[in-house]
Amino acid sequence: MRKKVTGYFIKLYNSVKVSLFALILSLVIGSILITASGHNVWEAYGALLQGSLGSWPSFFGVVNKATPLILTGLAVSVAYTCNMLNIGGEGQLLMGALFGSVIGIYVKVPSMIHIPLVILAGMAGGAIWTLVPAFLRLKKGVGTVITTIMMNYIAQYFVQFVLSGPLKVPGEIYATDFIQESAKLPLLIGPPYRLVSDVVIAVACVFGIHFMMRKTVLGYDIKAVGENVHASKYAGIKVNRNMILALVISGSLCGLAGATQISGTLFRLTDGYAPGYGFTGIPIALMAGLNPVGIVFSAFLFATLRMGAISMQAMVGVPASIVDAMQGIIIFFICIQYIYKEYGQKLKKRLPMRKEGKVC
Repeated sequence: MRKKVTGYFIKLYNSVKVSLFALILSLVIGSILITASGHNVWEAYGALLQGSLGSWPSFFGVVNKATPLILTGLAVSVAYTCNMLNIGGEGQLLMGALFGSVIGIYVKVPSMIHIPLVILAGMAGGAIWTLVPAFLRLKKGVGTVITTIMMNYIAQYFVQFVLSGPLKVPGEIYATDFIQESAKLPLLIGPPYRLVSDVVIAVACVFGIHFMMRKTVLGYDIKAVGENVHASKYAGIKVNRNMILALVISGSLCGLAGATQISGTLFRLTDGYAPGYGFTGIPIALMAGLNPVGIVFSAFLFATLRMGAISMQAMVGVPASIVDAMQGIIIFFICIQYIYKEYGQKLKKRLPMRKEGKVC
């Protein structure tokens, strides 16, 4: 058992070692930027840690902010493993929030039924928003990168339309009514700490996706299709079905993130709600090497940086944009790693091969 656990963590380290290097480099470059702005590096990073991890309320705030990032990171991981790039997480999250809001407002049932209905509605909203990209990919050969990005804008404008008309509450604000009390997720820890129970849902999804990808036929098929479509067809794997399932599962996870935000944090959907969790899930998944357990740590890191940036700016005067630059550096080096994996091996095959000093 100990060897198994040790082997797993060694494998996890090998998949994220480039990401760790990118993180260290981002801290170094961040230090240079902070110094260039005329501030003390230690004070700045101290304020960042104080604002994110320096007290129990701030720590639980980081956990709450990391929860939707875990779900969107898992979503990207599942789709990417099947070679279906899902860039539409933000739109799928919005539709999940919209579907969850409708069920939370208009359905009147006991809490033990209402909360699962809101969650299922959110997952359905996110999944439905992936069907058009899935259809265009399989029937017309259109890449999911373009179509899922386009669906983000359609979701954004559709939500704006709904909030300005059919679901708008009386008054000047463009928003839905508040969801019912029976639709609200309970708190694991109450004020002043406030830890929402959606973190339990996120952790359950981590173990669920981990089990699915490692222990089930569906997970094996998804990985096989992602590795080699032609070999998978030859082996009798239903490629189209697995591509659709991977994208639908990905969308449902993003929709779940939106629904839990409504049910656990926001309690209503307002115009202009665009948290960026769908886009942030991409570097989170890549930084973790698509490993579900690693996604928990990378999501916590990004949430810490987000929370700490506000404190760093308020306490020391360092612009929060420096943290954005640090995140950009991390993303840049991670992308280089995946570009090399994608095209570096192909380039090596085209170069003259030398064996025993002779060109083959």
